[in-house]
Order: sequence, then structure tokens, then C-alpha cells
Amino acid sequence: MDSQDRDFILNRLDQIDNKFDNKLTEILVQTTKTNGRVNNLEQWRNEVHDDIEELKKKRNENHGRDVIIGVIIVTVFTIIGFYIQHLISKS
Repeated sequence: MDSQDRDFILNRLDQIDNKFDNKLTEILVQTTKTNGRVNNLEQWRNEVHDDIEELKKKRNENHGRDVIIGVIIVTVFTIIGFYIQHLISKS
């Protein structure tokens, strides 16, 4: 192999190496952008998950409160009904 062939091959290999370097740089830039978006989405998901859990807890608390209020209302109307029945039977 003479010097000219060797220089041609080395030049060609350098061109190929530069193409790979450029592609790798593009891949690195895109991967960095994607990772940034994924990190933001994961952070948002964690915040939303915490908010959802808090809403579930409040819903359970409100449900318990509503049940107690319902029991009190039924009890009051039952007492009023018994009182009315007592007044009617007394007459």
C-alpha cells in the first residue's frame, strides 16, 4: 500500500469519524432535552399525586361528616314524630 492510498483511507476514516461525532452530539442534545421534559413530567405527576391523595382524604372526612348530619336529622324528625303521635293520642 502506498502513501497516497494510506492517506486516502485515513482521510476517509476521519470523515466517517466526524459524521459519527456530529450524530452523537445531536443525539446528546436531543436526549438532554427529552430528559428535562421527563423530569418535569415526573415532578408534576408527584405533585398531582399528592393533591389527589389530599382530596381523597378530605372526601372521606366530608362523607363521615355528612353521615353524622344525616343521622342527627333523622333522629330529630323521629323525636318530632313521636311527640306529634303523643299529642294526637293524648287528645
